[in-house]
Amino acid sequence: MSGVHLILLATGFIGMLPLAVILWKRHRFLKLMKEGIPANARVFEKRRAIKSGYELVYYSYYGLDGKIYSNTIIANPGKFKRNDVIEIRMDRVNYRRSAVPGPTYSFWIIGFGLLIAIFIWVMVIKLFEMVEGTTISFNA
Repeated sequence: MSGVHLILLATGFIGMLPLAVILWKRHRFLKLMKEGIPANARVFEKRRAIKSGYELVYYSYYGLDGKIYSNTIIANPGKFKRNDVIEIRMDRVNYRRSAVPGPTYSFWIIGFGLLIAIFIWVMVIKLFEMVEGTTISFNA
C-alpha cells in the first residue's frame, strides 16, 4: 500500500467524523435522559443568537453536592422566560453535564452527517480510480 492509498483511506475516515460525533452526542443525550437524575433548574438569562431565529437560554441548578451548576440550551424564541423553572436531567457522576428533555439530534441532522460521509467516500473512490486507472464496481 503506497502513501497515496493511505492518504485516501485517511480522508475517507476523516469524512466519517461528523457522523460519528453526531451519533456519539445523540447516544450521550439519550443515556442522560434514561439514567439521569431529575432536577429543577431556573432560567437566569436569555440571549438572541446572532443572525438566527433561536435564543440561547442559560439555566442554573443545584447538584447533589450542593454546588450551583449552569448550562446552556438553544431554544425557540419565547419558549422560556427569565426565572422559569424547568425540569432537567443531570448526570449521576458529573453534575456539570445536564440536558433538557425534548427533541434534539433529530433525524435530519443524522441524515446530513450520513450524506457528508457518503459524499466523501464516493469522492475517495473516484480519486482511487483516477490513481489506479481502473474502475471499481460493486456487484451484488
